[in-house]
Amino acid sequence: MFRAQALVAHDEKKITLETVTMPAPGKNQLRIRTLYSGISVGTEFALIKNRISWGPYPLITGYQAVGEVEEVGATVEGYRAGDRVYYRANHAQLTLSSGAVCSNVSATHTSHA
Repeated sequence: MFRAQALVAHDEKKITLETVTMPAPGKNQLRIRTLYSGISVGTEFALIKNRISWGPYPLITGYQAVGEVEEVGATVEGYRAGDRVYYRANHAQLTLSSGAVCSNVSATHTSHA
């Protein structure tokens, strides 16, 4: 398991910075250290304010990010550690220290994907 930081939206209409755990990347995955992630004011605020729903709380939003590849799975081709990449989703299962599993609403507002 790997520890990362994430912006977590809660049903009380608040966002907190929390430590989450994520599994090690699989043989066909990358681990990326996030450098920048963009906030979509319309979509993400609508989620946080319960105007639309894409999964139960806690939620981790974000669907546009730039990062640096840190780890490359055994069967991944075309990437190596140190590459800069644009990505639109974090597919890792992210879990809070309480044990609650977060709903990934693309989930790029994390220190790692």
